[in-house]
Amino acid sequence: MVGKLIKHEAIRTSGMLLAIFGAATLLVVLGALASATRWPVVAQIGLIGALTGTVGVLVGTQLALGIDYWRSSYRRIGYFTQTLPVKGATIYWAKLAWAAVAVVVALLWACLLGVVTFMGNATSIGYRPLDVFQLIGDWLAAMADVLPWWVWIAGPLLVFVFVMFTVVEYFFAASIGSERRLVSLGVGGPVLVWFLLYMAMQVMLMFGMVAIPLGLTVSDGGLELVGQNFLQLMLADSQPGSMPIGFVPVFLVVVPLLVWRTTVSWNRKVTLA
Repeated sequence: MVGKLIKHEAIRTSGMLLAIFGAATLLVVLGALASATRWPVVAQIGLIGALTGTVGVLVGTQLALGIDYWRSSYRRIGYFTQTLPVKGATIYWAKLAWAAVAVVVALLWACLLGVVTFMGNATSIGYRPLDVFQLIGDWLAAMADVLPWWVWIAGPLLVFVFVMFTVVEYFFAASIGSERRLVSLGVGGPVLVWFLLYMAMQVMLMFGMVAIPLGLTVSDGGLELVGQNFLQLMLADSQPGSMPIGFVPVFLVVVPLLVWRTTVSWNRKVTLA
């Protein structure tokens, strides 16, 4: 049943996602071509357009999936969705699984569009368009010399958690904001929940960096864990000499909690508008 639900989600949202991918790709291609002309104003507008398309394909996919989740779960289409002969949590997991696939594809496509953007702007920064592949190869080789093996495993997993957090956040806000206490607000319910969660996350991330005063830095050709007082640096408006890691546990704790609470909402607190 889960496989059928995921397949249904893929078919139902494919048009929306293809439109986002197509619009972003067109914007990047046109922007890269305009940037390659090096004509004043035209090249600058082209670069802005290409960067917007590169970032927008991921951001747009996340936002579109969040809006679609709300509409298909709690608005008119929700009356059909909620009457499916399966447990609510199963429907939620199917939606989340398909969202994970779509977001990963969007992230990879954004990387490809980033290459096209660089190629269009290469000559203006002293490179040839095809130099991007050599630069990527050199960067990977340099990282291979610095990063231990476990970073190559943990890094992609953390990136996945970070990009999926936005979707999990949207789904959580849509579900909690559509429960009985807030359903009368319409779209205002999910927006209010999202805003409160966003503010809470900023506080928790700040607390994580202060409570875990550790950072990663490159030293003597290798990755090293160092102690650093990030609170003192922030108060002094100084730049840290390492990348803080205190925010990582926050994401690793909050994501499962949001997923769990959304599951509870599906199973026990469904209210349709």
